Amino acid sequence: MLLASLVSLMLLAGTTLADTLLPETPEGWSFERLDFPLSFAPELDYEGFEELRFAPGMFDADSPSHFSYVLAIRLEQDLDVDERFLEGLLQKYYSGLCRAVAASNQLDLDLDAITTSVSFDGRDFVATVQMFDVFVTAEPLTLRIEVSVRAGARATELLGIASPKPRDAPIWNELDDIRRRWRASRAAPVLLNHFYIVPDAETYAALAASEYLRSGFGVNEVRTTKRTDMTYTGLYFYGDNTYFEFLAPSSQFLEGSSGVCFGFELEGGAAAGVKQLDAHGLAARVDPITREFNGKQVPWFRMLSIFGAEPGSKLNLFGLEYDPRFLESWYSDQPPTEPGISRRGPLERYAAKLGQTAMRHLAPLQDVSSIQLELSKSELARLVDVCTSFGYVIDEADGQVVCDGPGVQLVAREVPVSRGVTGMQFRLRRPVQREPMTFGRAQLSFSGRAASFELRP
Repeated sequence: MLLASLVSLMLLAGTTLADTLLPETPEGWSFERLDFPLSFAPELDYEGFEELRFAPGMFDADSPSHFSYVLAIRLEQDLDVDERFLEGLLQKYYSGLCRAVAASNQLDLDLDAITTSVSFDGRDFVATVQMFDVFVTAEPLTLRIEVSVRAGARATELLGIASPKPRDAPIWNELDDIRRRWRASRAAPVLLNHFYIVPDAETYAALAASEYLRSGFGVNEVRTTKRTDMTYTGLYFYGDNTYFEFLAPSSQFLEGSSGVCFGFELEGGAAAGVKQLDAHGLAARVDPITREFNGKQVPWFRMLSIFGAEPGSKLNLFGLEYDPRFLESWYSDQPPTEPGISRRGPLERYAAKLGQTAMRHLAPLQDVSSIQLELSKSELARLVDVCTSFGYVIDEADGQVVCDGPGVQLVAREVPVSRGVTGMQFRLRRPVQREPMTFGRAQLSFSGRAASFELRP
């Protein structure tokens, strides 16, 4: 009766076998597909679909694979996935599922007892859902779900491997193998790590002296970085996943120059990026970069250098993949406790090292959402080639070229004389009502939960 209810729910949602998200599963596993919005959780108002693979003992309470399965979700939207987002999604999903099946089978369950908590382990999210086994026993059940995220241009994919069994139970070996093959079937997403601008000296001084920017806008510091290949000073602002730098003009970083750094959160992503660029006729190389700590050079990141810029270019395009040893070597007594190579890990460590963890959660700055560029014809063509090789969607409208990638847009227009990065937009944690602020040749403006920065000629 309960299993029949599940099948009915899936039929109501609509099932097809197109656009398969998951690799083949072991013999005996069953398959279903549901289209969004889901009949049992219509409040999840998304376009997309999910696939499920059920272990052979999914509906057998005595089986070592009881209630163990894999779900893959594709949502046709560029989403900012964090703990809060996943808690909301999973809470609505499992509350709706239990509510619908309980109503169908006249079960008297305390649906208010269904809760969801989510943490991040440095690479994946780990969710604990307190719910009910509405398909077999109608008894309370604690489900562990490990969620991997793949951001794409205008779409987001989630993979969940789930079981109530202890993490060292044999079923998790099968679940882990499915996840490994899911990851291997997808190219590492190419994200935004950060960007930098080298303003004129007066603008840099005004930015660095701003009481609002330094004490209320977001986690920040003035830092002199010593690498084996160079030393430079800048004003840094750290968001949740992205950051940006205003570098002081110097012989190494000339006034008016700028750079956009792509980011990789899967190990080997930078090396894969070299192959992606090579397939589009672009030369690139990966080199290890270290930084000084307690008189020693410690592993920091792998830098993807992209060659082919025209002489005197105002725009440097490159990439960055954090070294998994970095967080183990640099202020390792500070959070996060899990090392990993996600973009957010080092940013959390920077905030903790600066004593600005509270600001990280409370200040308005959340992340960079868009970067504006003014480029010569050849520089614009190079930007499009790089973004195309990384899987960005390219559009042209109103005299601008939009390179639409995971969580960010690069918006460029062709000009006779290149200026590189000329502006950016930020997502804010909360609305800010404030008059525009001027810093030398730069202006910061606010509009609800967004802010815009413009650097005038």
